Amino acid sequence: TTTFINNTGYSGGAVSCMMNRGATRDGRPATGPQVTMDACRLLGNSADEKGGAVFLYDSACTADQCVFVGNNTSNSGGGIALSGESDQVMTGCIVAGNQAWTRGGGAFVDTMSTVAAENTVIAGNVAGGFGGGCKADNEALLDFLNCTVSANDAPAGGGLHISGLTSFHLINSIFEGNTNQAVYETGAATGAVILNNLFNANPDGDYYDDDYGVLDNALQINFYVAGAEDNILGAPLFSHTAGGTWTESPVYDPATHTTRFIDAVASYTEDALAGMIMNPGIGQYRLAYIVSNTETAIDVIGDYSSLSGTGDTYQFMDFHIQDGSAALDRGNLAAASGTDMDGEPRPGDDSLTDIGADEAPGAYLPPEDTIPPESFALPLLDEYLTSSFEISYLAADGETGVDTVALYYSYYGGDWMLHTSVPMGETLVFDAAAADGDGRYEFYTIATDLAGNPEEPPAEADTSTLVVTAFTGNRIYVDVNAAGLETGLNWNDALRSLETAVRVSEGFSVNEIWTGDGVYPETVVLHSGLALYGGFDGTETTIEDRDLENTISVIDGSAAMAGEPAYHVVTMNTVTDCILNGFTITGGNASGIEHQRSGGGIYCYACDDTSSISDCRITGNSASDAGGGIFLGYSQIKMARCRIYGNSANQLGGGICASDDPYLALNSRGPNRRDTRASDPGPLITECTISGNSSSANGGGICNDDIGSIITNSVIAGNTAASYGGGLYLSQ
Repeated sequence: TTTFINNTGYSGGAVSCMMNRGATRDGRPATGPQVTMDACRLLGNSADEKGGAVFLYDSACTADQCVFVGNNTSNSGGGIALSGESDQVMTGCIVAGNQAWTRGGGAFVDTMSTVAAENTVIAGNVAGGFGGGCKADNEALLDFLNCTVSANDAPAGGGLHISGLTSFHLINSIFEGNTNQAVYETGAATGAVILNNLFNANPDGDYYDDDYGVLDNALQINFYVAGAEDNILGAPLFSHTAGGTWTESPVYDPATHTTRFIDAVASYTEDALAGMIMNPGIGQYRLAYIVSNTETAIDVIGDYSSLSGTGDTYQFMDFHIQDGSAALDRGNLAAASGTDMDGEPRPGDDSLTDIGADEAPGAYLPPEDTIPPESFALPLLDEYLTSSFEISYLAADGETGVDTVALYYSYYGGDWMLHTSVPMGETLVFDAAAADGDGRYEFYTIATDLAGNPEEPPAEADTSTLVVTAFTGNRIYVDVNAAGLETGLNWNDALRSLETAVRVSEGFSVNEIWTGDGVYPETVVLHSGLALYGGFDGTETTIEDRDLENTISVIDGSAAMAGEPAYHVVTMNTVTDCILNGFTITGGNASGIEHQRSGGGIYCYACDDTSSISDCRITGNSASDAGGGIFLGYSQIKMARCRIYGNSANQLGGGICASDDPYLALNSRGPNRRDTRASDPGPLITECTISGNSSSANGGGICNDDIGSIITNSVIAGNTAASYGGGLYLSQ
């Protein structure tokens, strides 16, 4: 029951605890008792560096029913700062009105330290940088259970700011009224648990995630944040009460370290307000601790004279929840703490548990659930070669929870039909044989919550796919502009995607694909025995009928990898008897790792002379290592009548690089480089034009690296290299 008021220090204005967990440091035993605080008050303390009230370094502290209010630091951890693998356990505490000029207004948790907070209120704290309520960094651990995190302020992460591989568990807690995202997560560790929390009225968004940016409500958190489930929305209905209006400007007394506020029209009972938490000026965030009052004057610990003035309104803070609160009865019962912030039992006499630090009377009820849930089916593969397949989905509800999820389908744009319905969490399975057979299907889901509210049908489908369970022809037709049924049996009913056609050809042993003119924004991985032809206008009856100069089929990888350029537009890996003919290959950027750094246009490895690339244009591709246009790794492939132009590589072979190393890097030998070197047979290049390519190192047009190539009747013109071999570079 000790009170610490107006103490100052470098780190730990009130209490500083260093290396007293029985560990050893520099060979010396570090002995000392655990720090235990029971119903202590730490008020108005300050530190120059860390921990306005408490600083722990390689230490442990347990605080029960303690109050940390009005403390401040010039650096990190206005109330509490932990470093060097320290542990802080807080039960039934109040951390409010603390200020840090950089990180962690309420608490700063650093360097593999842990804060386990239960039934604790973290409110009205302010940080100048990160984490108004709490900042956790450098592999720290946050464990918040049945906490209330309210009205904290910081430029990033008003409630919590979590970074540096920090692990965190947020369960049954309220996040309300915090600025610049209640929880700001960047670079945190995997394995987070974010379960049954209430998010409400955080003015700049509820959650920030590196992958999805700002998420505006609990449903989005449930959908997109790993480890998030059953988080809800709605007003917590705290029991705050209005004060009045200040009739004079506040005055700070340095002798007592208190600020006096005057409300001349008030009539408070003397010292009846002592021990309460007050917001001295609605519109600002920092809360204050009342130490005494008269009928018209209120004294708070610390200097609050700049935070409010004559005519400003004030409010008394009470974080107990009222009847009708959205936090009532919606906590996770299995995870709940055993008591609440007042020591009252959880669950309550209704056998349910509430969210936040307070467990309200069992007779209190949450508002009626009138808001339907939301759901959507996740993206499917472009095609399925089996009749039956699973459809993954996400579903969430902001109040009572999701009961069931139903799957609807449309066949070639027809009426929407119910296919199946499952309890929330069970797998949705679609069976085309029980629908309309092979063909194009679109899907959406409809969720219904436990209160019986069904979701409205969406304006458009969530996802679609093509079902192909059999193919009877000996050739597959592909035309991105076709309007038929996508059977692939003729030009009118051509498939729309080369990727789909290649997989159908492999699945049903169809070895020839004809492709119409147009742009195909995708990548293609060829298989042995496949002949892939482009340049058809739909009137041809033989391959020789094509006009390849004027009818152009383009495989464009510039946005094929989730909107970014593909590492390889075409891949030919250990294939035999494979033909690529009549295409323009463009838009690849080999900028990944290992082999993904070579062969922006075409990556070819270990292909023998039974395979060929002919009548193709390879242009506008690049590579971080080798072969901006084409990389030929230990391959004897035949190339004929191709134009390789306008490609680039940072190292070897802007147009073509032939090598015996699939992981080629300049001046290094990859793990799979063969020892036979120039005796290895390489590609046969005939009647090709290699022009206008560039390398930032060697071989602007072609690089032969420890492999032999035969180049006949070809033109190598206008290529550039920053070092050796503008046209052709030979290396062994």
